[in-house]
Amino acid sequence: MITIWNRAELALAFSLEECERIRTALDGEEIPYHVACMNRSSPGLFRMGTRERWGTAFETPEVSWQYRIYVKRGDLSRARWAAGLGGSL
Repeated sequence: MITIWNRAELALAFSLEECERIRTALDGEEIPYHVACMNRSSPGLFRMGTRERWGTAFETPEVSWQYRIYVKRGDLSRARWAAGLGGSL
């Protein structure tokens, strides 16, 4: 089980295709992961009204979603290698 205390961020993806590529690689190596999605064009709970002031200037709809992929701290180097992100085995 991946909890907030034993997880490490593996990657930050701005496209669903990139997220799926990494997820498929982790599934192939049977590495557990967690994906957190965030819509960057909507205000957050503690940042109400910020999007109205700053807007979405220079943001395209393709990058309005952000995907953070987390793995267990102990699996981080193996996950980087599996996903092709420069890790070593």
